[in-house]
Order: sequence, then C-alpha cells, then structure tokens
Amino acid sequence: MGVQDKINISISKTPLNVKQLLCIFLMVKKGSIQIFGEIFLDQMRKLWRVYLFIKSKEN
Repeated sequence: MGVQDKINISISKTPLNVKQLLCIFLMVKKGSIQIFGEIFLDQMRKLWRVYLFIKSKEN
C-alpha cells in the first residue's frame, strides 16, 4: 500500500469541507492556480446568490 493510497483513505474519511480544502491545497501546490481561481469564483457566486436569496426573503 503506497503513500497515495493512505492519503486517499484518510481523505475519504474526512468531512467534505476538509476534503475540498485539501483538494484546493493540492491544486495550488501543483501550480494550477487558474483552475483554483475559477472554482473559488464559482463558489463565491453561489454564496452570493444564496445571500441575496436570504436577504430577499427577509423583506
């Protein structure tokens, strides 16, 4: 069993948000900052939509 297998097993046992952080960290480490940036912007857009939706419900 290689190191990668151990990492995959330990990652599969962690909660999703930790998994996402690890994926982001690994992507940045590999140097694909552009992909990371696109994913980050996409997440921010989703959060913003949710925020606006909640705000509109409050009024």
